[in-house]
Amino acid sequence: MSMRTRSNRVRADPEDVALLDVLRAIGGTPAVPLTSISPALTQTLLSASSELPAELPPPLTVQTYVWAAGTGRLELQSGPITNPLQYDTFVKEKLWRWAGSGADSNQDYVEVDRRRDMQGAIVVPAGGEGELQPDYTFGHNMLQYFMFDKGYINLNHGSYGSLPRPVYEKCLEITKRSEGRPDSFHRREYQAELKECRAKVAKLMNCDLDECAITNNTTHGVHTILNNFHWKKGDVLVGFSTTYGAVHNMIQYVSETPPNPTQITVVLTFPMSHTGIIDKLRQQLKDIPRHDGQTIVVVLDAIISVPGVVLPWEEMVKVCKQEGAYSLVDGAHAIGQIDIDLAVSQPDFFVTNCHKWLYAKRSAAVVYIPERNQHIIHSTFPTSHDYVSINSGKKPDIIHQFDWTGTIDMAPFLSISHALKFREEIGGEKKINDYCHNLAVKGGEVLAGVLKTNVLENENKELTANMVNVRLPLTIPDGLPPTKLGEIGRFFIDRLLDDYNSFSSIYVHNGQWWTRCSAQIWNEESDFEFIGNAFLNICNEIQQLMNDLSSIHKTNDGIPKETTEGTDP
Repeated sequence: MSMRTRSNRVRADPEDVALLDVLRAIGGTPAVPLTSISPALTQTLLSASSELPAELPPPLTVQTYVWAAGTGRLELQSGPITNPLQYDTFVKEKLWRWAGSGADSNQDYVEVDRRRDMQGAIVVPAGGEGELQPDYTFGHNMLQYFMFDKGYINLNHGSYGSLPRPVYEKCLEITKRSEGRPDSFHRREYQAELKECRAKVAKLMNCDLDECAITNNTTHGVHTILNNFHWKKGDVLVGFSTTYGAVHNMIQYVSETPPNPTQITVVLTFPMSHTGIIDKLRQQLKDIPRHDGQTIVVVLDAIISVPGVVLPWEEMVKVCKQEGAYSLVDGAHAIGQIDIDLAVSQPDFFVTNCHKWLYAKRSAAVVYIPERNQHIIHSTFPTSHDYVSINSGKKPDIIHQFDWTGTIDMAPFLSISHALKFREEIGGEKKINDYCHNLAVKGGEVLAGVLKTNVLENENKELTANMVNVRLPLTIPDGLPPTKLGEIGRFFIDRLLDDYNSFSSIYVHNGQWWTRCSAQIWNEESDFEFIGNAFLNICNEIQQLMNDLSSIHKTNDGIPKETTEGTDP
């Protein structure tokens, strides 16, 4: 059996392991265990090869078993085997596979190296073959399971999500199937798999299968729901000053479209307590003039995008019920980051992205429409092939409509099951979120220490889940126009990506610059320290340029480029 060594540890070539099965199948006879090989013979063979390294590890003692079989099944580079085959002849002929350039390019050895780098333990079940268990120790060790470029420090998982390699490989299989037999895949196969995905997320969120559907992303889901209400003059749409940009624009669009329902914005400035948020919402709803037949919809976050803070969304849903308003929860950052129990919280609508914290391929989301409200939603966005006319008198079966809203790549939707399986394999929801939350808290302290600033948190420590917000040491001059804020934001982005090969979200809240760092299972405290030093350098550079902001972001010809401040996902 061929062996490779590294740091005095022995590995078996997969081909040789497979060969044992062949030897058994052809009737190989177990021989006595080998306990040693002649040191003199070993040294003779080593000295005969110029390809071996000058310094070799200390001699190893290896116990193995040998099965005897005819040499006719072996091959040599030099030609046919002549009997009797000498041991030293065979080893010299095969040395190129174990120590030469051929070993470097051998795909079996590449796989062996990859497995060895995982530092897994060999587990041998009773009476069974040994199995290499992957190492799922959280921290930088987990980078091997994700798709990042080497050296890239990702503290912005919250914006776009991050795809695990095992899920990526499953997506390739899905794509291969859909391209290999497109009609079979789209007409007969994906539907059952999509239903399985729905069933798994329904179980995770504790809701009925027929109350949740898969859609492209949270923005699509919110648009679908708001677009299905039959708005009237005097109806009210309630949002927040911290509502995600695209959702805020959707509320504004609805209010600007006849019959022009009223738009109300609840202003939130952090840090503030959960009790304060609940009281503010309740008072805002009580202040709305009421009349018969009026529709009031409150669009609220489970976790705000920026600042990346947790809202008391379950209590806010209760307030909406008490005050006669529909609750539409934007849970873009929720699933995979916090526990969700829809049977208990019972929002009127809930939408959450699976490609963010759940590790599905982007983009995929779940929209929850309870049975009691399905009569409100008549059409998906865009309208489905399975749309049922309002005038038909038939039930719209809105969940089924989501199954096909046009030809798209189904791999992201179907990746949800594989993402959930990966999460189970590495320890499950609690283990993942305990690590991420604890790292967010500790990493925030480390980052604030480097920057000599503070973490955005209230006295009750209610705001931080797996994203932590830390103030940047940069003062905004009074009267600075929004376009200049946009230029500063672009400057941060360019410097972080180009000079430091890292990223975390930056934004302005309550007149100050902040960064939102997403803690994930591949991060460690040192990542927060690294990006803290990066921010120190960038902030110092911006401060020096503050008197001439037009020079911060220029095109190649030196002409200042106007940019507007954006909202991070």
